[in-house]
Amino acid sequence: MWYTITSDSWHPGGQSYRFRPDVKSFKAALYAQTFPPFWRFPGEESVRWKWLGEAMPPLYARHLFMRLGGKGKLLDLFAGIGGWGLGFVLSGRCKYIEMVEIDRRKCQYLEINFKELRRLVEGHVDDFEFNVICSDVRKYGPSEKFDVVVASPPCEDYSVLRALSLRYGVELRGTLPLTTWYLEFVRDLNPPLALYENVVANKIKEVLSRHGWRVETHDMSKVIPQRRRRIIA
Repeated sequence: MWYTITSDSWHPGGQSYRFRPDVKSFKAALYAQTFPPFWRFPGEESVRWKWLGEAMPPLYARHLFMRLGGKGKLLDLFAGIGGWGLGFVLSGRCKYIEMVEIDRRKCQYLEINFKELRRLVEGHVDDFEFNVICSDVRKYGPSEKFDVVVASPPCEDYSVLRALSLRYGVELRGTLPLTTWYLEFVRDLNPPLALYENVVANKIKEVLSRHGWRVETHDMSKVIPQRRRRIIA
């Protein structure tokens, strides 16, 4: 069992921190986060560790979809490297995924990885389509109805990145404002199933509860080989 793989492995000054000596390689971290070995990342070590640490573990996403009955069309906001989407495909219930991500480089890798995923799973699960939209989620407007909507807003406000960003001038987008935006978006869209994932923080719990969401703290180590506690709502 590994310790939590987080975005705190990334240093805004361009160097990697290694807080978890049990994780000896990026390959081990990839396994702990349950991404397949073919999933491609940039060559820069600091970037790939940050991207991986931010991601929703796909096998835990699959676990949630199987438990809650998610199927059909998925809208993934703050898509990152596609953990939610990959989990949806692995559930065997996926027809279409729309992924919205503001980072253009991540969007490029989403295109690469999901094209390869579709090729590899052909004949093993039902065919699926996907679309990557490179945009700020707050400027996005869905063009169709979705069966499932998910979001893992950036948790930078609740990591060491907040302190480091002040020194290195890295702009953080704000976890709570993005969370509030998502809750209002879901209220207006009214999908059959909506899920939210983030770090365990009382202020996030308060915002979710105030909007009428049921908030749970999940120990993901029951499903994935990593000590990872997260809010699921």
